[in-house]
Amino acid sequence: MSEYVSLFFEHPRQFISLAAVAAVWVGLAALGRLANAGRLYPELTPILGWSIASGMLTMAGVYTDLPLRWVVAALMVVALLTTLQSIRRDPWLVTPAFLKMIVLAAPLLILTSAMIGSQWDEFADWLISPKYLLVHDVIPGLGHPPSGASLAAYPYGWHIVGYLAGLAGGGDLIENAGSLINVLLLLSLGHAALRLAGAEKAETMPWWMAGLAVGAATALNTAFVQKIVLTSYADVATSVSLAAAAIFGWSMLGDLAAGRSAAARRAAICLALVLMLLVNLKQSTFELYGLLLIGLSVAGVRDSRISLRSLVAHLALSAAPAALLYLMWRGYVAAELSGREFIIRPITEWYWDILPEVLRKAGWVLLKKSYYLVVMLAAVVVGLRALRRCHTVLDRAAITVGAIFLGHIAFLIFCYLAAFGRGEAVNVASFWRYNQQLAGLGICFATLCVGEGWRRWGHLATALGLSARRAGTLTMCLVVAAPVLFAEKLRFDKLPYIRHYRLVAMEAKPLLGPEEPVSVLDPAGSGESAIIFSYDALPLGRRASYLGLYHDTSAAGIRRFWDATPVGKIMLHSVPPAVREILGDELQPEMSYLLDKHADGSFAIVKSWRYPPGFHAR
Repeated sequence: MSEYVSLFFEHPRQFISLAAVAAVWVGLAALGRLANAGRLYPELTPILGWSIASGMLTMAGVYTDLPLRWVVAALMVVALLTTLQSIRRDPWLVTPAFLKMIVLAAPLLILTSAMIGSQWDEFADWLISPKYLLVHDVIPGLGHPPSGASLAAYPYGWHIVGYLAGLAGGGDLIENAGSLINVLLLLSLGHAALRLAGAEKAETMPWWMAGLAVGAATALNTAFVQKIVLTSYADVATSVSLAAAAIFGWSMLGDLAAGRSAAARRAAICLALVLMLLVNLKQSTFELYGLLLIGLSVAGVRDSRISLRSLVAHLALSAAPAALLYLMWRGYVAAELSGREFIIRPITEWYWDILPEVLRKAGWVLLKKSYYLVVMLAAVVVGLRALRRCHTVLDRAAITVGAIFLGHIAFLIFCYLAAFGRGEAVNVASFWRYNQQLAGLGICFATLCVGEGWRRWGHLATALGLSARRAGTLTMCLVVAAPVLFAEKLRFDKLPYIRHYRLVAMEAKPLLGPEEPVSVLDPAGSGESAIIFSYDALPLGRRASYLGLYHDTSAAGIRRFWDATPVGKIMLHSVPPAVREILGDELQPEMSYLLDKHADGSFAIVKSWRYPPGFHAR
């Protein structure tokens, strides 16, 4: 029983994580009021505040050498003044309905707060970059300390959330801050999706309706994958930002069609801010920015009530700030961070010969994700019909979502041919993960379809005894029970190999000299042990050299690695026969060793660790 309880309550610091993330969320909501005084989709206001904060911190990092903490302090003052100015009119920084959603999602939030970093890319980049901001208080660049992140030239909009949470938590990196923010982002989108679908009482929401909102974003999400949602990956932030931008865009088009010019301008400003955030999250999100604008343009042109001049003016107002921010960052990367991101090869070097195989495997991945595929294909079909007459929010959503889905698939195929390595391309590496960036749009479109279906045929369901209240109550029970029932599956960070690699690295750290050369020898491992060791045991910016499964692990290959490794410490994580042949029978399988290599090629064992039960090298 105690082991089960530890899945939710593992260490006291998790309550610091919850408090720090809550403080960041409330602060961003206060800052977002600057742009959303009219309270258009108030549950999305923290995203607007996040856009303001990330934009200001990015510009400060690019154009000045000011400590980022100074910018954060100024933003805190602005948020406080904005709150004091508006508190009489509207005291809620988050809606009462959102608080009910937080209560229903409490098991998931508490479980997430107990988690630690666990994924390869987290240790290679997504945790290193916010840690860099906390340690050095600047964005990487010429004249600044080296980052060590594998994608140091990525924009820093997502890393800024981890930076802010670390400041709120006392100055140290909070590894699960990104995971907690991901859950809050999904909850906000679930709330907005119900409001978009015309749900009554969206501001206060009875409990059963709050259950529907939480379910739409989690249990009924078209792409809820725990190893993406409950990590520091930026895919959920991208997904929710894209969906939030679409929601504001559809609102803008609806206001233009109805002749509400002032409301349309307010929606365009909100859209502009979310687009700024979107392009500031990842290198590739500029593609989603362009596809969204294309989708909104087509939907606006097909609505006969919207004048072309007004449409162009409002889209230009929405698109220009993000384009300027993107160009600013591209200039900074070219000047100071080149070579630390994906590169497009010349067209003569594209992998045209594997195109049929890439298409086949991509199609198979989509077929296996049937729920997501059905929603997206439904958007394409409804969108094609809406091209004839686009008058409702469902029409606008279908055109936009369908266009983005088709364009995104084409973009991913292009990337496999032009940017990825051949091995990754032929296996369509992370194809499903990249499609999860459209999951927020799937939530919105699916919710709209359900809402439209209920308005048309809900009386039939009611006659059969299935009311909206009963469906909401059932969903409410599901979202509360699911984290409790599937806690062990959700706590993938407790896998033995992750805990072993991290424990060994942390215990080895005080045994390493400040400038001592360090290498990792793990012939049975993929290299993940070396990434984790570098993250937990070495100073920020340093990476250990390593030999792993995908190198030459023959006795000759291990001998060459050993001879080429400078005198210093060597972390040995697997001892196959080839290692014992070179280093001797003193080293036993199922053990990890910290070795001290001497100048004559001999070594001494500094410390050893036995594999935990269930351990398998990774």
